[in-house]
Amino acid sequence: LLENRRKLHVERFQDYVDDLSAFLEQVVRPAAPKRLHLVGHSLGGLIGALYLEQHPGDFRSGVLLSPAIASQLRKPELEVQAFSCSGHPQEFAHGDEEDDPAFDSNTSTRSRVRFEIGFVQKKKRPEAAVGGATRNWLCEFIGAQQKVRRHPAEIKEPLLTLLADGDSLTQPKAAGAFCASVKRCRSQSFSAKHNLLIERDEVRERVLHALVDFLKKH
Repeated sequence: LLENRRKLHVERFQDYVDDLSAFLEQVVRPAAPKRLHLVGHSLGGLIGALYLEQHPGDFRSGVLLSPAIASQLRKPELEVQAFSCSGHPQEFAHGDEEDDPAFDSNTSTRSRVRFEIGFVQKKKRPEAAVGGATRNWLCEFIGAQQKVRRHPAEIKEPLLTLLADGDSLTQPKAAGAFCASVKRCRSQSFSAKHNLLIERDEVRERVLHALVDFLKKH
């Protein structure tokens, strides 16, 4: 962590994958059954996909929800990458971004109740808030997205990709194309914003049913 805790920073994106591997070996495997399944949302979906590419056989199956296989960027990916990788690695890439309390402009959910619950929790735990990514984090993040898109065929496990057609943070089409390149992957889309797990009840229940039914089959 940097001295400024509001900065989202990492030296290597691969550290996230390595940390997941260490957590599995040191904490999960000693206490968990042999039938392990990976479930990852957004950034966790990207980390999970990288893990499945690099560690075949560790999980029986995987579920990726709105995975950050590619991002919705205001400028071309290569242009953003060139800027973020050009130096000053610990500076904010786009400034210290304050949490937006406006429900109508939020990118996560169409559920006002769950949005407000999340906002209240952030106010209760201000020390956990992140203000924005550093240049190095963004550089590593884009590099990881490019890397995962080059090797989808390395994933051998059954995979379910759940997508939100109203996602303004990640690219559902890119995630769908990634899934199509995995031998045993199917995708399903929902009328929702980015965070399927905190969406309106009618959407969230369909998402959870799809997730649980898939895991039961594997």
